[in-house]
Amino acid sequence: MTKLKYVLLVSVAVSALSACTSCTDRPDDQTCTGTFDFSSPQAEPLGSNKRFDAALREVARGTDGATLIEITRAAGWADSWERLVEVRVSTEVADLNKNANTPGQCWKHLPTMDYREGPEQGYYLFVDNGKPVQVVSWSGDRKPLEVRDRGALTAESVLVPRPGHDRLEPAS
Repeated sequence: MTKLKYVLLVSVAVSALSACTSCTDRPDDQTCTGTFDFSSPQAEPLGSNKRFDAALREVARGTDGATLIEITRAAGWADSWERLVEVRVSTEVADLNKNANTPGQCWKHLPTMDYREGPEQGYYLFVDNGKPVQVVSWSGDRKPLEVRDRGALTAESVLVPRPGHDRLEPAS
């Protein structure tokens, strides 16, 4: 009987440890150079997220493109960023760190919602000198900018309206 109790105790402990390690957004053997939490209330050191969203939508309704820096400046943002990375449900930590140029950065609460549970949700992450600066959230058909597999956008990236979709995408 004591052997059975021991086996049960060990299996419960292993299950609990597995559950804890699977809920983290970083491997246990990784040393973090910093940690960024997507679920924390986000500061807006660059400028207003609402004004950035409005500036994106204004350009998307037009016929001419604009650089990303022109759009952020039209929103009244500071120039203290070097790249924008789209963070989606499918984003892997290694890809995020590569695209954002943030080696060793750890991330908490990356988007996990399945599109079958509601509209897709994600973030536009602005990075400066390898450090996350600001995030702008987007959801479903309210997404004003399509980055997808292009990695990162820079200040000089030219964005053009996608006809009939009220959104921008990088020029080819």
